[in-house]
This record gives sequence, structure tokens and C-alpha cells, in this order.
Amino acid sequence: SFAPLDQAQIEAEAAVLLDPLTNPGRESPYEITRELQEAMQEGAMIARTEEGLTACLQKVLELQERARNIHVEGDRHYNPGWHTARDIRFMLKTSEIIVRCALERKESRGAQWRLDYPNKDPEWARKNILAFKEGDAVRLETAPVPEMPEHLAALFDEETLRKR
Repeated sequence: SFAPLDQAQIEAEAAVLLDPLTNPGRESPYEITRELQEAMQEGAMIARTEEGLTACLQKVLELQERARNIHVEGDRHYNPGWHTARDIRFMLKTSEIIVRCALERKESRGAQWRLDYPNKDPEWARKNILAFKEGDAVRLETAPVPEMPEHLAALFDEETLRKR
């Protein structure tokens, strides 16, 4: 059995989803998407710096504000602009989390390549960054990497496991 659905929560989300159809704002979901892609490409790709990530985060936060004024023409039937308006909300929040986590992790490891922190930091080998939604804000905290289950550890030699 499932927990009962909160009708107020459903109605609040429906209002957010329908808002671009009636919002008097002038922002285009396509323009915000283009600017987000450009900002992430420039500031949060593989080779990163504090300066680039900070500028990228500022742009993402600016785009989140502008996204409150997205307006699309038409109605709910076959409306790619409306679909893009819906998607950009989640793209912006995901981008914010990616950039905030990249700023927090001051080392280079795997696809996290910091030009200003070129080496691995052994402290980071054993912790993950967790992101939590608190209202509209994002809260980060670190947590230890869980131990590898025995059935998986058995697949690796001792030297490989020590490198973790």
C-alpha cells in the first residue's frame, strides 16, 4: 500500500508547471537553456578553476531568477516551448548542484579536474559530497564512502583495493 497523496502538494506542483502559459514575463525557455549550456560549457567542464566555477555558479543563479519570468505561447497540447520551460527548472537546479559540489572538492580526481588543485587529496578518497534540497536552497555535506561489499571486493586484487 502507498502513502496517501498530498493534494495540496499536487496542486502546488501543477501551478508551477502551468505558470509559463500565463506568466506575463518575457523570458524564453530556449534562451535560458542556451545560456545555461554556454555557462556550463565554459565554467564547469572537465578542466575547472575556482574562478570559472564561481562565475558559472553566479550565472546559474541569475538564470534561476530569470526562469521565474518564463512565458510560452500556446496551450498544453504539443507545446515544445512549454516542455522546455518545465525541463529548464530541473536543469538549472542540477547545474547548481554540480557546480557547488565541484567548488567544494578542492582536488583533481577522475572527471573532476581542477587546474588550481592539480593533485589528488587523500582525504577525498574516502568521502562523497551529498546535496540536499532545503526549500529553494541546496545544502552540501560530506559523508564517508561506504565500504565495498565483500562480494564485490573479492573481484579485485589487494593492490587495487589499497589504491581506493
